[in-house]
Amino acid sequence: MNKVESKKLLGLIISIYPRANYPNINATADAWAMVMPEISFKEAETALIKIMREKTFEPTPADIVNAVSSFKPDPDTASTFNEFWREIQDAIRYHGYNNWPKEWGHPAKNLIAAQFREPLCLYDNDQQTSIQAQVRNAYEAECKKMKEAKQNAPYRQMISEDAPAKKLGTNAGAVFKLTEKLANSFDMNLKINDDKKHPPEIHPLASDELKTA
Repeated sequence: MNKVESKKLLGLIISIYPRANYPNINATADAWAMVMPEISFKEAETALIKIMREKTFEPTPADIVNAVSSFKPDPDTASTFNEFWREIQDAIRYHGYNNWPKEWGHPAKNLIAAQFREPLCLYDNDQQTSIQAQVRNAYEAECKKMKEAKQNAPYRQMISEDAPAKKLGTNAGAVFKLTEKLANSFDMNLKINDDKKHPPEIHPLASDELKTA
Protein backbone atom coordinates (compact mmCIF):
# COMPACT_ATOMS: atom_id res chain seq x y z
CA MET A 1 0.00 0.00 0.00
CA ASN A 2 1.05 3.56 -0.58
CA LYS A 3 0.22 6.56 1.61
CA VAL A 4 -3.06 7.35 -0.19
CA GLU A 5 -4.29 3.76 0.16
CA SER A 6 -3.20 3.63 3.80
CA LYS A 7 -5.12 6.82 4.52
CA LYS A 8 -8.20 5.33 2.82
CA LEU A 9 -7.87 2.20 4.96
CA LEU A 10 -7.58 4.31 8.12
CA GLY A 11 -10.77 6.12 7.06
CA LEU A 12 -12.56 2.76 6.87
CA ILE A 13 -11.25 1.82 10.31
CA ILE A 14 -12.48 5.10 11.80
CA SER A 15 -15.94 4.59 10.26
CA ILE A 16 -16.10 1.07 11.71
CA TYR A 17 -14.49 1.83 15.06
CA PRO A 18 -15.65 5.35 16.04
CA ARG A 19 -13.40 5.35 19.10
CA ALA A 20 -10.28 4.90 16.97
CA ASN A 21 -8.07 7.93 17.50
CA TYR A 22 -5.38 9.01 15.04
CA PRO A 23 -4.36 12.60 16.01
CA ASN A 24 -2.22 13.00 12.90
CA ILE A 25 -3.76 10.78 10.23
CA ASN A 26 -1.21 11.83 7.59
CA ALA A 27 1.71 10.74 9.77
CA THR A 28 -0.13 7.52 10.63
CA ALA A 29 -0.77 6.84 6.95
CA ASP A 30 2.94 7.35 6.23
CA ALA A 31 3.85 4.87 8.96
CA TRP A 32 1.33 2.25 7.82
CA ALA A 33 2.52 2.53 4.22
CA MET A 34 6.12 2.07 5.39
CA VAL A 35 5.25 -1.00 7.49
CA MET A 36 3.05 -2.72 4.87
CA PRO A 37 4.52 -1.92 1.43
CA GLU A 38 4.04 -5.49 0.15
CA ILE A 39 0.31 -5.65 1.00
CA SER A 40 -2.18 -4.34 -1.56
CA PHE A 41 -5.17 -2.26 -0.57
CA LYS A 42 -7.54 -5.06 -1.61
CA GLU A 43 -5.71 -7.52 0.64
CA ALA A 44 -5.77 -5.07 3.54
CA GLU A 45 -9.48 -4.41 3.00
CA THR A 46 -10.23 -8.15 3.01
CA ALA A 47 -8.12 -8.51 6.16
CA LEU A 48 -10.09 -5.68 7.79
CA ILE A 49 -13.39 -7.47 7.08
CA LYS A 50 -11.97 -10.61 8.69
CA ILE A 51 -10.77 -8.65 11.73
CA MET A 52 -14.14 -6.89 12.10
CA ARG A 53 -15.78 -10.26 12.65
CA GLU A 54 -13.30 -11.28 15.32
CA LYS A 55 -12.23 -8.15 17.22
CA THR A 56 -14.03 -5.33 18.99
CA PHE A 57 -11.08 -2.93 18.86
CA GLU A 58 -9.43 -1.23 15.91
CA PRO A 59 -6.62 -3.24 14.28
CA THR A 60 -2.93 -2.47 14.26
CA PRO A 61 -0.65 -3.02 11.24
CA ALA A 62 0.40 -6.33 12.84
CA ASP A 63 -3.25 -7.45 12.87
CA ILE A 64 -3.58 -6.58 9.17
CA VAL A 65 -0.37 -8.44 8.25
CA ASN A 66 -1.35 -11.52 10.25
CA ALA A 67 -4.83 -11.58 8.75
CA VAL A 68 -3.44 -11.31 5.21
CA SER A 69 -0.97 -14.12 5.94
CA SER A 70 -3.79 -16.36 7.10
CA PHE A 71 -5.60 -16.32 3.74
CA LYS A 72 -2.89 -15.34 1.24
CA PRO A 73 -0.87 -18.21 -0.22
CA ASP A 74 2.83 -17.83 0.43
CA PRO A 75 4.60 -17.17 -2.89
CA ASP A 76 7.86 -18.48 -1.48
CA THR A 77 6.41 -21.92 -0.84
CA ALA A 78 5.25 -22.53 -4.42
CA SER A 79 4.40 -26.12 -3.58
CA THR A 80 3.94 -28.04 -0.35
CA PHE A 81 6.71 -30.31 0.76
CA ASN A 82 4.66 -33.40 -0.06
CA GLU A 83 4.42 -32.25 -3.68
CA PHE A 84 8.14 -31.51 -3.72
CA TRP A 85 8.86 -34.96 -2.31
CA ARG A 86 6.80 -36.59 -5.09
CA GLU A 87 8.80 -34.60 -7.64
CA ILE A 88 11.98 -35.88 -6.02
CA GLN A 89 10.76 -39.47 -6.22
CA ASP A 90 9.96 -39.04 -9.93
CA ALA A 91 13.43 -37.56 -10.53
CA ILE A 92 15.06 -40.52 -8.78
CA ARG A 93 13.00 -42.95 -10.82
CA TYR A 94 13.33 -41.34 -14.25
CA HIS A 95 16.63 -39.42 -14.11
CA GLY A 96 18.84 -40.81 -11.39
CA TYR A 97 22.06 -39.38 -10.05
CA ASN A 98 23.81 -38.80 -13.40
CA ASN A 99 20.87 -36.96 -15.02
CA TRP A 100 19.66 -35.15 -11.92
CA PRO A 101 17.55 -32.08 -12.89
CA LYS A 102 19.06 -28.65 -12.25
CA GLU A 103 15.82 -26.69 -12.57
CA TRP A 104 12.89 -27.46 -10.26
CA GLY A 105 10.75 -24.36 -10.81
CA HIS A 106 11.49 -22.72 -7.47
CA PRO A 107 14.71 -21.30 -5.94
CA ALA A 108 14.31 -23.22 -2.68
CA LYS A 109 13.71 -26.50 -4.50
CA ASN A 110 16.67 -25.88 -6.81
CA LEU A 111 18.97 -25.37 -3.83
CA ILE A 112 17.72 -28.29 -1.71
CA ALA A 113 17.58 -30.74 -4.62
CA ALA A 114 21.19 -29.95 -5.53
CA GLN A 115 22.31 -30.09 -1.91
CA PHE A 116 20.72 -33.52 -1.26
CA ARG A 117 21.37 -35.04 -4.68
CA GLU A 118 23.76 -37.73 -3.47
CA PRO A 119 21.90 -38.94 -0.36
CA LEU A 120 18.57 -38.86 -2.23
CA CYS A 121 19.80 -40.98 -5.10
CA LEU A 122 21.92 -43.37 -3.07
CA TYR A 123 19.96 -43.91 0.15
CA ASP A 124 18.75 -47.35 1.23
CA ASN A 125 15.07 -47.99 1.80
CA ASP A 126 15.55 -48.10 5.56
CA GLN A 127 17.06 -44.57 5.42
CA GLN A 128 14.15 -42.97 3.56
CA THR A 129 12.38 -41.63 6.65
CA SER A 130 15.56 -40.02 7.95
CA ILE A 131 16.50 -38.48 4.58
CA GLN A 132 12.97 -37.21 4.03
CA ALA A 133 13.00 -35.46 7.42
CA GLN A 134 16.34 -33.82 6.64
CA VAL A 135 15.12 -32.61 3.25
CA ARG A 136 11.87 -31.29 4.79
CA ASN A 137 13.72 -29.31 7.48
CA ALA A 138 16.18 -27.84 4.99
CA TYR A 139 13.43 -26.96 2.51
CA GLU A 140 11.22 -25.25 5.09
CA ALA A 141 14.19 -23.35 6.53
CA GLU A 142 15.17 -22.10 3.06
CA CYS A 143 11.58 -21.04 2.26
CA LYS A 144 11.44 -19.14 5.55
CA LYS A 145 14.74 -17.39 4.82
CA MET A 146 13.55 -16.39 1.34
CA LYS A 147 10.27 -15.09 2.73
CA GLU A 148 12.06 -12.95 5.33
CA ALA A 149 14.44 -11.64 2.68
CA LYS A 150 11.49 -10.59 0.52
CA GLN A 151 9.74 -8.91 3.45
CA ASN A 152 12.92 -7.00 4.35
CA ALA A 153 13.62 -5.93 0.75
CA PRO A 154 11.79 -2.56 1.07
CA TYR A 155 13.87 -1.65 4.13
CA ARG A 156 17.13 -2.66 2.44
CA GLN A 157 16.15 -0.40 -0.46
CA MET A 158 15.52 2.48 1.94
CA ILE A 159 18.97 1.94 3.46
CA SER A 160 20.64 1.77 0.03
CA GLU A 161 18.88 4.97 -1.04
CA ASP A 162 20.36 6.64 2.05
CA ALA A 163 23.84 5.31 1.23
CA PRO A 164 24.99 8.36 -0.81
CA ALA A 165 24.36 10.61 2.20
CA LYS A 166 26.28 8.22 4.45
CA LYS A 167 29.07 8.02 1.89
CA LEU A 168 29.22 11.80 1.76
CA GLY A 169 29.44 11.86 5.54
CA THR A 170 32.33 9.37 5.48
CA ASN A 171 34.15 11.39 2.81
CA ALA A 172 33.51 14.58 4.73
CA GLY A 173 35.07 12.96 7.80
CA ALA A 174 38.11 11.92 5.80
CA VAL A 175 38.49 15.44 4.39
CA PHE A 176 38.20 16.88 7.90
CA LYS A 177 40.93 14.55 9.19
CA LEU A 178 43.21 15.43 6.27
CA THR A 179 42.57 19.15 6.80
CA GLU A 180 43.31 18.78 10.50
CA LYS A 181 46.54 16.92 9.73
CA LEU A 182 47.66 19.60 7.28
CA ALA A 183 46.78 22.33 9.78
CA ASN A 184 48.78 20.63 12.51
CA SER A 185 51.71 20.24 10.12
CA PHE A 186 51.43 23.92 9.18
CA ASP A 187 51.37 24.94 12.85
CA MET A 188 54.46 22.81 13.52
CA ASN A 189 56.35 24.45 10.65
CA LEU A 190 55.39 27.88 11.95
CA LYS A 191 56.69 26.93 15.39
CA ILE A 192 60.00 25.66 13.98
CA ASN A 193 60.49 28.80 11.89
CA ASP A 194 59.56 30.98 14.82
CA ASP A 195 62.08 29.18 17.03
CA LYS A 196 64.79 29.86 14.46
CA LYS A 197 63.92 33.56 14.33
CA HIS A 198 63.54 33.91 18.10
CA PRO A 199 65.74 31.32 19.80
CA PRO A 200 65.00 30.73 23.46
CA GLU A 201 67.03 32.79 25.94
CA ILE A 202 69.87 30.96 27.71
CA HIS A 203 70.15 31.54 31.45
CA PRO A 204 73.40 33.18 32.46
CA LEU A 205 74.22 30.32 34.82
CA ALA A 206 73.76 27.66 32.13
CA SER A 207 76.76 25.49 31.28
CA ASP A 208 79.08 26.44 28.43
CA GLU A 209 78.00 23.31 26.49
CA LEU A 210 74.35 24.41 26.58
CA LYS A 211 75.25 27.91 25.49
CA THR A 212 77.11 26.64 22.42
CA ALA A 213 74.48 24.01 21.51
